[in-house]
Amino acid sequence: MVFTINAWLDKPSPELSVVENETGKVVANWSGQALRRLFSTGVISYQELSQANKHTLKQMVQRLILEYAAQQMDATGVKSSF
Repeated sequence: MVFTINAWLDKPSPELSVVENETGKVVANWSGQALRRLFSTGVISYQELSQANKHTLKQMVQRLILEYAAQQMDATGVKSSF
C-alpha cells in the first residue's frame, strides 16, 4: 500500500490526513488540538514534513497510522500497550 500525507498547515484551521493512494480513502485525519498534540509530543515535526526523503516519509506514515489506531482504541475503551 502506498500512502500520501496531506498537510494543510497554513489554513486558518490546520489539518493533516493520511490517504491510501489506490482507493483515495482517508485512513487518518487530525485538526485543531489533536493536530497540535502530534507536533508537541514529537509524533511528527515540521522538518520531517518538509523532507522529500522516502524513508523518512514512510516512517512518518507508519507512526501516524499507529497513533491514529491508538487514539481510536482509547476513544472506544480498548486498552492499548503502545
